[in-house]
Amino acid sequence: MAGKALVIGASHGIGPAVVKALAVKGWQVTATYRSIAPQADAQWHALDIGYDPSALGTAAGSAA
Repeated sequence: MAGKALVIGASHGIGPAVVKALAVKGWQVTATYRSIAPQADAQWHALDIGYDPSALGTAAGSAA
């Protein structure tokens, strides 16, 4: 069953693989990044909650 996913910190570490794996399975993925240009497979939002805590609500609203 595919659904919606919000992947925070998706441009580093295991994040890109998580985004790709979910997208391949048909999930609607909303992903966030701090400073690296995003890849395909998701709807991307710049997010640095240390700088702008309200940005998390914007990204979460997109995943809803």
